[in-house]
Amino acid sequence: MRSRKTEIVFEDNNFIIVNKPPGLLVIPDRFDHDAANLYHQLQSKHPELLLVHRIDKFTSGLVCFAKNEKAQKHFTELLMSNKVEKIYHALCHNVPRTESGTIDIYLKEDPSKKGKIIAAKKGKKAISHFKVLKSWERFSLLEIKIETGRTHQIRVHLKNINCPIIADEKYGISSAFYLSQLKRKKYKHKKNVEERPLIYRQALHAFRLKFKDLSGKFIEVTSDVPKDMRALKNQLDKFYEI
Repeated sequence: MRSRKTEIVFEDNNFIIVNKPPGLLVIPDRFDHDAANLYHQLQSKHPELLLVHRIDKFTSGLVCFAKNEKAQKHFTELLMSNKVEKIYHALCHNVPRTESGTIDIYLKEDPSKKGKIIAAKKGKKAISHFKVLKSWERFSLLEIKIETGRTHQIRVHLKNINCPIIADEKYGISSAFYLSQLKRKKYKHKKNVEERPLIYRQALHAFRLKFKDLSGKFIEVTSDVPKDMRALKNQLDKFYEI
């Protein structure tokens, strides 16, 4: 996957917030230290950076770093007391039964498959709130606000309400989404031309980040969804003539 250029959307003496492109790791990979990652990209100009939170490699959007230990401690305390507002946008298969709702499903790592998260009664508490921003016959654009930040929380929660994120290889229906999947029998395939996917990463974007800085003043930033998610939404609009 070709990565877009990382964009700095906010910076002061304590924090730096960037708009991460899909396909880029936030921190170095444990097994491949040479793999491109956001932390190393920023560290060349900001050697003092400290991690405060992260998003999945193929999720796009806002990621915050602290510039000093005091700021890192402050942000961590805000996270633990649920005072960091994190809002995501996701394009999903199917439409929720209600226009808005709360998903309160405990999560844990799948004991039979390392790195995969499953719903479990004796897992860790995880809460997500969703609302439908737009819906089509078999798809929906959802806004999700998370109270907790468990690994793969949004992806697993949406799967469990039968609205898996489009092109989510681990928790969705397929690892990529094609126009032929949308048009089905109406799709006309060009002979000897391999169909290219509309999107080939989970259609999930970290849209808004809001929290109080060390002085008590709010920092609030938003990031528009990237080109691949916009293109997919445009195709849904076009197909369903909205």
